[in-house]
Amino acid sequence: MTRTREQLNLTVTMKVLFWALVFAFPLLCTHQQICKLRGKFSLNHSVEEGEVIIGGMFNVHSDRIEILHSFKDVPQETQCRRFDFRAFRLVQTMIFAIEEINKNPALLPNVSLGYRIYDDCSSPIIATKAALALINGKGQVVDEKCNQRPLVSALIGGGSSSESIAITRLISPFRIPLVSYFSTCACLSNKDNFPTFYRTIPSDYHQSKFLAHIVKNFGWTWIGTIRVNNDYGNFGMQAFIETVEKLGVCIAFSESFYRTDPRERMMEIVEVIKKASTKVVVAFSSTQEMRILLKELLRQNVTDIQWIGSEAWVTADLLAPEENVKILVGTIGSAIRRSEIPGLREFLLQVKPFMVSGDVLVKEFWETAFQCSLNPADAINPANSSVEMRRCTGNERLEELQNAYSDLEMDGSTYNVYKAVYALAHAFHNMFACKNGEGPFVNSTCIIVSNFEPWQVLRYMQTVNFRTKNGDNVYFDEKGDPVAAYDLVNWQTNSKGVAHVQTIGYYDGSAPPGQQVVLNERSIVWRGGQRTVPRAVCAENCPLGTRKLIRKGRPICCFDCTPCSEGEVSNTTDSTDCVKCPTEYWPNISRDKCVPKEIEFLSYTEILGIVLATLALSGLKKCRTVLNPKCEDKDYLKSIDNWQPITIGPNLLRLFTKILAKRLSKTVKINPRQKGFLAATPGCNENIVILENIIKRAKHNHKDLAVVFVDLARAFNLVGYNLLIKILQRVQLPKAFAGLIKDLYSGNITVVEGNRNFTTSVNIERSVKQGDPLSPILFNIALDPLVCSLEKANSRVAMPLAAEESTARLWPSWMTLPF
Repeated sequence: MTRTREQLNLTVTMKVLFWALVFAFPLLCTHQQICKLRGKFSLNHSVEEGEVIIGGMFNVHSDRIEILHSFKDVPQETQCRRFDFRAFRLVQTMIFAIEEINKNPALLPNVSLGYRIYDDCSSPIIATKAALALINGKGQVVDEKCNQRPLVSALIGGGSSSESIAITRLISPFRIPLVSYFSTCACLSNKDNFPTFYRTIPSDYHQSKFLAHIVKNFGWTWIGTIRVNNDYGNFGMQAFIETVEKLGVCIAFSESFYRTDPRERMMEIVEVIKKASTKVVVAFSSTQEMRILLKELLRQNVTDIQWIGSEAWVTADLLAPEENVKILVGTIGSAIRRSEIPGLREFLLQVKPFMVSGDVLVKEFWETAFQCSLNPADAINPANSSVEMRRCTGNERLEELQNAYSDLEMDGSTYNVYKAVYALAHAFHNMFACKNGEGPFVNSTCIIVSNFEPWQVLRYMQTVNFRTKNGDNVYFDEKGDPVAAYDLVNWQTNSKGVAHVQTIGYYDGSAPPGQQVVLNERSIVWRGGQRTVPRAVCAENCPLGTRKLIRKGRPICCFDCTPCSEGEVSNTTDSTDCVKCPTEYWPNISRDKCVPKEIEFLSYTEILGIVLATLALSGLKKCRTVLNPKCEDKDYLKSIDNWQPITIGPNLLRLFTKILAKRLSKTVKINPRQKGFLAATPGCNENIVILENIIKRAKHNHKDLAVVFVDLARAFNLVGYNLLIKILQRVQLPKAFAGLIKDLYSGNITVVEGNRNFTTSVNIERSVKQGDPLSPILFNIALDPLVCSLEKANSRVAMPLAAEESTARLWPSWMTLPF
C-alpha cells in the first residue's frame, strides 16, 4: 500500500524515539539523573485533578499548517487550524461522564476521577506527543526520578486508526490501556501487535460486511471505490473489496488520496469518476479528505454520484447547507448507533468561557462559534486582518447555535465516548473492590489503592461488563472489540429543503445469520431525490436461452450474451453454460426449455411428399445381397452352401424398419429363455453359465446327464413368408401394423454382388432378410411357440434336474436340451 508523507515521518520519528529511549533510559536511571523535558510544549488542553486521572486526546482542530523543516534550526511548533465543533462536543462529553460518575455513590465510591485532555490536531505525530505528555507530564523539570508512575492510568482517544496505531505502539511497553471511540481499523484487533487497545466502536470487519450486503442487496455489480490513503482507508477498503468480490461484485475503479496531496491529484480522481461507466461509488474516507473531494466535484459540477459512505464521514456536516443538498442528498452509509444521553444536552448548553479559568479550548470554542473576541488585544478577524472583531460578552446563547456542537442527532461518536469513560470507571471499580485472596495477581493478591500501576488496570479491562442507562450492554471480546452495531442512514431533505440524515435500517452483529441486517427500502431517497434504485452493472443480465461470454481482458462482471447453440438450452438468468437436450427432445423457440420432438407428416400433395413417395415406391423394396464366405478353403467355397448371404435394404428402408422393430419389441413379450437379439438382458453369457453349472453339478452328484445341441442352420431362412403371416396373427398385432409388415416382406427383389458386379434382379420369396433390423425380433417371435412347447413338455416329464435348469436354452442360432 502507498504510504503518505505523514506516515513516513511518523515511522522515522517512532524509530528515533524508540532507540533514544532504549539507550537513554538505563543511563538516566543508573546515574539517578533528573528527568527533563527537551523542547517546548504548547498543546491546548483541559485539566481537572482527581485521585485517578484519565487521559484524553481529541481532534479539536481538524487540520494543521504543514511545515517543511530545514534541519538547521530548532523546529517550529505545529500550528493547528479549523476548530471542529463536533470534536469539542466529544471533549465535553468526556467531562460530563466523569462528573456524572463522581456524583454516583454506587460507582467508584470515595474515589474521584480527574482528567487531562489534549488536542491532537488530527495528527498521529501530535497524538504521539500528547500521549508522552500524558504519561510523563509537561513540566520542564520533574522532581521525581525516572522510575515515577505515569500521570494517567488510562487513555481515551484515537480519533483515527492511524492515531491509535501510533499511540498504542508507544504506550504498549508501559501496559497503559487505550480505549478508542473512533478507530475502526480491523488491524487493531490483533492483540499480538496492540495488546493494550480497546474500543467502543466496531471493527471495520463488520462494517465491510454490512456495506457489502447493501451493495449486493440493490443488485450493484459494477462499482467504484475511493479511500483515504492511511490505515483506516487502506485496511477498511481492503476488507470491503475482499468481501464484496466473493459476492460477485466487480470494481470499476479504485482511487486513493490524502489531504496533503496537490489539487492535481484531486482533479485526476474527479476525471476518473466522470469517465467511469458506473455512478455508484463506495468511499472509505475521513471527514477532511471527503470535504476536499466533494469541493472539487462541486467545482466541476459533478453531482450525479450515488455515494455509499463509511461511518467516519457519512454523518459529518462537511459542506454548506446548500452544497449538502446539491451533492449529498441520496447518500447512504453505515453510521455509529446513536443513543440519547440523559442530561448531556443541558450540560453542553451550560458551558461558559468565564466558568473554566485558563481553558484555552473553551475560549477558542466561544470565539469561533460566535465570531467574537474575549480578549480586546486579540480582536482581529483571522480571515480579514483589516476587520476588527466584536467583543464577546460571555452571555451569548448556545441555544441559538446551529452547528455540530449542539446537533446530537448527527452521529453516535458522542455515545461511544460516554461508554469509553464508563468502561474505564467500571475497570477501576472492579480493581478497587478486589478482596485479598481473590485477586488476579501473585498469590491472589489485589492492588495497593494508593500506589497502583496502569498494567494492573489492564488486567481488569476484560472484566468490564455493564449496562448503560439506555439498556445497552457494554463489554469487550477477546480482541478488545465491542458487539458490532450500526445504523444505516440516508441523506434526505426535510420540508424546508434542508439536507439531514435519516435512519433507514440497522446492522446487529449479535443477531443470527440472515437476521443481522434490517432495511426499510421504501423510505430511501436516492441521488437527486429520486425514488428508483440506480443501476450499477457492467453488462445487463443475460436472459433465458442465452449464456454469458466474458469479454477478453475485462472483469467477470463485463460480458456479452450469446444464444445457446443448436440443440442446447439455458433456463436460468446469467447462465454460464447451456445444456444439451436429450435425444428425443429439442429446444423450444426461446431455447429455455427442452420439449418432446413433434412428428410431422408430409402430405402427398406437397412437392417434398411427392418426391419422397416416388423414391420410396421405386427403391424401397430393392435390396442388395452380399455373399460372405464361411471358411477359407477354396475347394469348399466352390459349393454355394458354404457362403452366407447377407441381404441389405436401402438406408431409408432400414431406418424405417428399425423404428418398427423398436415399437414391436415394446409390444410383444418374448420368452426370457431366449437370449439372442434382445436388449436390456444379460445376453447369451447367462445361458452359457447355466449350462456350465448343470454339467458341473451332474459331475459332482455323479448323475447321468445328456445335453442335446440343436443347430438351427440358416436360422433366418426358417422364417418363411407363410410362417410370418401366422406369427403375426398369433401375437395379435393391430391390423394396420401387421399389414405394414406383410407389405414390407412381399414383392422384394435383390441383386447379388460379386467381383464388383451385380447379377440381374432376383425375387425374394422366403425368409426374413439378414441385414434388416426387423428380422431379429421376427425370428424371436417365430421361435417363441417352440420354447413354450418345450417348457410344457418339461412339466410332464420327470427329470433329474431342477426345473429351471432342465428347460431348453436358446441362443441366436442354436439351442440346448439338457435331460
